[in-house]
Amino acid sequence: MNPKKILIIKPSGIGDIVHAAPVAKALKILYPASEIHWVVFTKFAGIMRCVEGVDALVKWDRKGGIKEYFRVLGEIRRRRYDIVIDLQGLLRSAFLNRFSNAANKFSTPLLRELAWLVERPVEKYDPRLHAVERNYRVAEFIARIEGKQIPAPSELVPWLKVPDREDGIAAVALSKASLPAAFAVASRGRHKIWPAEKFAELINRMSDPAENVAAVTPVLVGSAGERDIAAAVVSKLKRKAVNLVGEISLPELAGVLKKCRIVVGNDSGVIHIAAALGVPTLGVFGATNPVWYRPYNDKSAYVYKKCPCSPCDIKTSCRDFKCMKDITVEDVLKKAMDILGKR
Repeated sequence: MNPKKILIIKPSGIGDIVHAAPVAKALKILYPASEIHWVVFTKFAGIMRCVEGVDALVKWDRKGGIKEYFRVLGEIRRRRYDIVIDLQGLLRSAFLNRFSNAANKFSTPLLRELAWLVERPVEKYDPRLHAVERNYRVAEFIARIEGKQIPAPSELVPWLKVPDREDGIAAVALSKASLPAAFAVASRGRHKIWPAEKFAELINRMSDPAENVAAVTPVLVGSAGERDIAAAVVSKLKRKAVNLVGEISLPELAGVLKKCRIVVGNDSGVIHIAAALGVPTLGVFGATNPVWYRPYNDKSAYVYKKCPCSPCDIKTSCRDFKCMKDITVEDVLKKAMDILGKR
């Protein structure tokens, strides 16, 4: 195809963008002279500075309504891409792909919200695949068209990088942390959140020199909207933590995570950024499916206490979140110590 310009459509969210990022790295291997652009919601644009292989962005203000949508479509048409890839798989992204003017259009195997009326997936959806692998099937499909081979997605770790400036900021933030370990104690959606008191006990035990030969320095990370949960955890800690919740940008977050010995967290953008950086990561799962969303690198693991109703991804009326509450501190501590012992 010999494309000059390629567009990937994956505007949200942070974890989903990270899971799609290996496609950009693979396309850069296939077409090293090509420009790779990415459609992203403005609020998530910061993480794109860390994605390897992306040369330019098409920013989309989600609050701009239909007028903004057509502005984005017009921008896509003006840039005249040779290849457009829809990795979002929703009706709004399918229309951007369909009317992009690109000669070659491809889409994710997972199409939702009637997107299948507008575009066709590169292959049938396979529910056994991790989200990274599902997205990557598009890159593999394009490689087959070209008669070429590309590395498996697991071989591309790390597919995120830390910009030099943010690496320096992270070094300053962690300058007094002898053995930093990051904890993502919140997430988007109550069904993904392990109780704050259990996180506090876990952190206390991991940072206690009497219990661990190499006691960690806890580093709390997350967005500004997660400060209340972080404060509830901090109030129960026995030792001082580095609390960066709501204080750093997404690229700065990547810099902090890269310097940590381990990252422990709920199913959230934080653990997916960490895994994509190649950092040993432990995910705590309940209502969401670890088969699809576990930390994707060979240094990582997850804790999952399956209930008869899980994973539901809160498609039920559950208010108890038993799948998260039943996970014990011992369950998480054992896995965390196993990871630290292997590093």
